[in-house]
Amino acid sequence: MNTKMKRILILTLSVFFLAGCNDLEKKQQVEIIKTDSEQVTKIMSEEENYVLIDVREEHEYNSEHVVGAINIPLGSIDTIKEEYNTDTLVIVYCKSGNRSNKAANKLIELGYKNVYDLGGIDSITLDKVSEE
Repeated sequence: MNTKMKRILILTLSVFFLAGCNDLEKKQQVEIIKTDSEQVTKIMSEEENYVLIDVREEHEYNSEHVVGAINIPLGSIDTIKEEYNTDTLVIVYCKSGNRSNKAANKLIELGYKNVYDLGGIDSITLDKVSEE
């Protein structure tokens, strides 16, 4: 392999490497926003394009959930793409904050840009309803 071919190969590989790093940087720029009931109340009054998701299991959701929340269990969170585009502001919560954090990370992996983690239902002061 002559010197010219080596330079072209090195240049080509460098371009691919830099392009890959640039994509990684773009993905890392989106962060989960930890939020609270007060901020969510403000979002719900000012925004039209949002969804509030309870990521607990259906029986947990039925026992008590925040008014206006839909139920998409953590294990099914990727089905959100069937209903909501990646520009939708997404607010997630669960029982203690563990599953909501996992769901928020998964949503970012799926390309969602506005992801809020409300944490655990016991610390939420928004109106709640029981369906049981």
